[in-house]
Amino acid sequence: MASTAGLGNDKIGSAVKTFATSKIDIATAHLQAVYGSDTKVEVHGDQKKYQIDFTGVAMGRCSLTIAKIASWSMTRNTNGYAHIAIPLKGLFTYCSGNHLHELTPAKQAGVGRPFERFNVKVADGKGLALTASIDALTDRAERLTGLPQTASILVSEMVECLDLGSAIGAALARTMKSAMLEMTELNSMGMGALTLGGYEELLLNLAVVALFPRVANQVGQSSADCSPATIRRARDYLKEHAGEVIELTKVASDLGVSMRAMQENFQRYYGFSPRDYLLECRLENARQRLLLAENASSVTEVAFETGFSELGHFSAKYRDKFGELPSETLRQSRRR
Repeated sequence: MASTAGLGNDKIGSAVKTFATSKIDIATAHLQAVYGSDTKVEVHGDQKKYQIDFTGVAMGRCSLTIAKIASWSMTRNTNGYAHIAIPLKGLFTYCSGNHLHELTPAKQAGVGRPFERFNVKVADGKGLALTASIDALTDRAERLTGLPQTASILVSEMVECLDLGSAIGAALARTMKSAMLEMTELNSMGMGALTLGGYEELLLNLAVVALFPRVANQVGQSSADCSPATIRRARDYLKEHAGEVIELTKVASDLGVSMRAMQENFQRYYGFSPRDYLLECRLENARQRLLLAENASSVTEVAFETGFSELGHFSAKYRDKFGELPSETLRQSRRR
């Protein structure tokens, strides 16, 4: 059965796996470890040009992969997983079940439906893919809408391919690229786990809305007033756990409301979205740490300990709010 479990990397002891080869048997062995023993790899075109350079990141209930490939063909079963393939360079011939599509960058993404067999052929290109279990997508759809969902019905309603020119398609593509870049870079620093939870939530949210039009419509319509006490509980939880990886859809689900209802009522009562409020809490906590120089050994340490996974993002948001860089705050604090 296909699984993200195969994406572990013994060399670096993390959720990132990499390999590069021009040998079909070596590529087959690696990809069967990732996707399952029924994965078949073949030459498409000139055998002398055959090549794959692969990086994969496992995030619990979904995974991201990116690969540079040439003279390439792969066939495998999706089993209980949905597969979204975005071409970044070159022409991709993508077939899932009875659906065949020619994919070009920035136009369309191929969709591998759960429990079907799909094939992808590329003469020379580069692609980015997201794989998520149908159970994870069903659970996510329920959290987002606040309504019961059935996996079999969701699969029957799944789109054949994604329009990357649409707002949701473009957002999903951007997030997949950003997630892959940040997770691989932070992983090289030994900090890859910092981004896994946050990106997993965001990618699953976007994938659900992109793959299932009915769910997208329900998310757009599902809203209801929440009591002030319910939203106050959400606010208190975000403030208390601001330094941790927080899954906002789970917070909403635990409160018994839809994500949209929590967002709209949070804005109504406090003037912030939940995500913006969480950012405010993290920035305030970071400033308090930086003002007490003896409790802050470095800006990087403060950023990670207060819930930020990317130093550049932290510095920019900190300067926007306080009018100075975090390094300036720390330097002045040490002088005092």
